[in-house]
Amino acid sequence: MTDEVKTSTIPTAATASQATPQEQPPADNPIAVKPNGAVTTAASDDFSGFAGEGFQGLGKDDLAIPFLTILQSGSPQLKRSEGEYIPGAAEGMLYNSVTREVLDPVAKHIFVVPCAYDRHFVEWRIRENGGGFKGQHSVEEGLALLEKSMRDDKNRDIIESGNQLNDTRTFFVMIYDQEEGYATPALITMTSTQIKKAKQWLMQQNLLKLKGPSGPYTPPMFASKWRVNTVPESNEKGSWMGWAFSHEGYLSGPQDPVFVEALKFAKSVKSGAVKPDFSKAPEAGNDDDVPF
Repeated sequence: MTDEVKTSTIPTAATASQATPQEQPPADNPIAVKPNGAVTTAASDDFSGFAGEGFQGLGKDDLAIPFLTILQSGSPQLKRSEGEYIPGAAEGMLYNSVTREVLDPVAKHIFVVPCAYDRHFVEWRIRENGGGFKGQHSVEEGLALLEKSMRDDKNRDIIESGNQLNDTRTFFVMIYDQEEGYATPALITMTSTQIKKAKQWLMQQNLLKLKGPSGPYTPPMFASKWRVNTVPESNEKGSWMGWAFSHEGYLSGPQDPVFVEALKFAKSVKSGAVKPDFSKAPEAGNDDDVPF
């Protein structure tokens, strides 16, 4: 039995609203936090006196940060013969690896707040040998491995172990539901043909300027909202769907609840408390859908 597709909501928004139906709260209701981390107005049955109870034993390794990926023509979520098949899923939609929800950027605008960026070299067993995650390396380690690698007939960098090595650019983002007013963390990774998109997005962010008391300055990465879309791309080896980002303005200020959460997320990444777990990435190591 397959999961029902959800294409019109940002991750966890629908499930949260269905779980606690309630009348429209008055405008002066206080702010509360839903169990899934989303910000919402408090109901008359206020549980804030028990806030956080039951989660004391959670550590940084107990919560999975979802990967937000683009569904390609060969993705298992599109194939009825695959256990990961999702009815209604289509090429170019976005897929949340934890909730298994599908987001359609054509049906509804999808926004993210980028919080941090990192680069890794990720090692995978090649598909012919069964596929699978084999480890990740720092930039220095990855570049050293590449020096002794060979490019195979599929344009994959094969290192001495016989595994494939992917240069991987990771954006730590908050998926922002503007209608509901909350955001949830996610990871957007780019490899292969999408590395140029990562560089372009970083440049776009770095070029943004605001006017402050002492003159123009570059705002923090997590002050901006970006609309996410997918666009068709191709080369002589095939076609696929790629990332597209457009700047949609700024959060309301340092007191904005989304900015506060984004700042916490950014600090967690910087401290090393939050790290991407590439072994949980969908279609791990499979670049067959996206030609180099």
